Amino acid sequence: MGGMFDMDFAMEPMAVPVKWRQDKAPHVEGSFSANVLHGETQSESAGPARAGVAADPWMVFVRRSVAVCANIAVGDTIELPDGTVLDVQQISSDPHLGWVIRATANMRVPR
Repeated sequence: MGGMFDMDFAMEPMAVPVKWRQDKAPHVEGSFSANVLHGETQSESAGPARAGVAADPWMVFVRRSVAVCANIAVGDTIELPDGTVLDVQQISSDPHLGWVIRATANMRVPR
């Protein structure tokens, strides 16, 4: 399960409802709770790192148990409660963090 540090429990008080929309047909939609952070941290660590996303960066963290996240793909959108629409740039599953979605506002994924 979550081990020594359970991110599902730690992040739950900051979760907000979001809406997901699939970019490709049939444009499936869903909603779930997520922790949404605006901005991106800079890392000066040694070793390989994922490239940053140049735009208006956002990070979306979702509980491991939210099965719909397995269907989210690059190019899909996530709408925040304030109407901000984020474009999914990367999605991964982490055993401690759950689903980690890197997204941007004001930028569409390259086609």
